[in-house]
Amino acid sequence: MPEPTITFNNARASVGRALRQEFFLRYGGVAKALTDGEAGSTHTTTAVNDTDLTQDSDFWAGQWLYVLSDSEERLVTASSSGGNLTLEYALSAAPDSADSYELWGMFSPSDVNTKINMAVRQAWRFFPNIVVSEASVLQTGIVRYGLLASDMTSPDNTNPSVAEVLSIHIEANRGTVYGEVTSTGAAGLTFTDTSFGYDSDFLVDSDWLVSIYDGPGGGQLRQLNTVDSDLLFTVDTDYAATDALTTDSKYAAWNPTTDDQLPWFELTAARFDQLENPDYFELRTLYPGADGMRIRVTYVEQTTDLIDGADLTRVPEQWITFKALSLLYASLVGDNRHDRSASASVAGYFADLANEFAQQEGRRSPAATMWQEEEQGGYYSNFSNKLNPLDWAGR
Repeated sequence: MPEPTITFNNARASVGRALRQEFFLRYGGVAKALTDGEAGSTHTTTAVNDTDLTQDSDFWAGQWLYVLSDSEERLVTASSSGGNLTLEYALSAAPDSADSYELWGMFSPSDVNTKINMAVRQAWRFFPNIVVSEASVLQTGIVRYGLLASDMTSPDNTNPSVAEVLSIHIEANRGTVYGEVTSTGAAGLTFTDTSFGYDSDFLVDSDWLVSIYDGPGGGQLRQLNTVDSDLLFTVDTDYAATDALTTDSKYAAWNPTTDDQLPWFELTAARFDQLENPDYFELRTLYPGADGMRIRVTYVEQTTDLIDGADLTRVPEQWITFKALSLLYASLVGDNRHDRSASASVAGYFADLANEFAQQEGRRSPAATMWQEEEQGGYYSNFSNKLNPLDWAGR
């Protein structure tokens, strides 16, 4: 069953309901559309109208108008019983009756949005989304591999960020074909290896992968579609023009679905620039017997900020609401316009609710490998042939 999701707009409305904001209590707990205003009036950049706002004059004065389509907020300086709202200063564009809006008191919508995103960013510890990426390949002589968004892939997010690495595996090498590029195709989809020993019994289909493990274009992984009798290798996606293949490029090709493939080997030592939100990791030794094979990184995805109103997050609504409320009230503790003691008490109350919810509904991450530095001359200093102990697939 898919995990529940919530939009940025709905998360903010949830906070509004929990704060018992007048607008959300009176108008269904969510944003509402503007209507035509009083007779002869139209929406402008400094005044908007909604005939559903029938409260006494200036009932909404001092509240924040938030127009969802532009994510703009303006302070309301006056309101009429006919639904006119006068704004402190102009919006960037006049809204129309198709636009939805909210009205906020005590906290501005921008403050609420900021605290929602703070809550979302902290959620990975309690509601981890475990991702497996096999986007990187071992390259000759390279020990450092990136963990930035551009280095990773996941089913739900083309470029997710890494919060914490749980494990690193290297694909075992067996039945891998190695060679060198002798010419490249103009379209970036093909290359040729004239030294390749073509055999009509050598069948390549879309299960095959090809990686560039040395030379220009190193690190690129593609699906290998065909190898024809002219020794032309055709892949599924262009090679990057900024990192094009040349006759100095070396490749590895293999079928990861064959029954005789060995399992993936887990690394028990690696060095990170930082253990949380790392940018890269470094191998503690080289693995020449596995050049060109994939690196599998299992990690907790960093929950990312919500920007547009329709942006979705897997973080539970209750966690977002409780945590955002605790952060909002905590922000008042240093404000002498408010009762600091009362604000601190309310902030603690909602923080406790957030923690209790996380303990009851949170998910545990699988145990992470205990990353540690190896000692010089230790076990891993002579580990280069562990993935190929019997010299399988020698090249």
